[in-house]
Amino acid sequence: MPYFQPPDLSNYPTKAEVPNFINGGAFQTVANLLANFPAASQYRGMYARVSDLWGNVSTVMICEFDGTTYYWRPQRTDYSVTSAQTSGAISLVPLVTPPITTMQATLLGNVTVTPSNTNVWPGCTFKLFAPSNLGVFSITFTGLIGGLTSTLLGGSTKEITYTSAGWRAS
Repeated sequence: MPYFQPPDLSNYPTKAEVPNFINGGAFQTVANLLANFPAASQYRGMYARVSDLWGNVSTVMICEFDGTTYYWRPQRTDYSVTSAQTSGAISLVPLVTPPITTMQATLLGNVTVTPSNTNVWPGCTFKLFAPSNLGVFSITFTGLIGGLTSTLLGGSTKEITYTSAGWRAS
């Protein structure tokens, strides 16, 4: 078998930064991360492994700074669930509520959706898909910039995103 000289890698940059994990890289709950390692300058750029993002997702989060605020942000933001809720209040809580929710049942009463400012980060987004038939009821988003509300029509989608000014519907 012929011998092949290994390639000369001296002209390629070397990876100078190895990800630095909180808690030695051990998995922990989101509650433990937020309680024991609050987003702050000493954790900026560090990663954390969590075992219960949105209830049951094991993933990685990073501590970031936007020039004003430190925050923990998940690396994964594409988790979706279905909901059989047909009336009442829905609270959208970053790091707790999955970012995408599909409502599957005809409404039996009005639904009010309110995003939380707890553990939020710039660009945090929630998307809600309405059931095709709302009946005579409505889905209303509250807590938006300037005290505005936004209504979701049957069979449609509403996305809200956190900005430096607050929650904005699109």
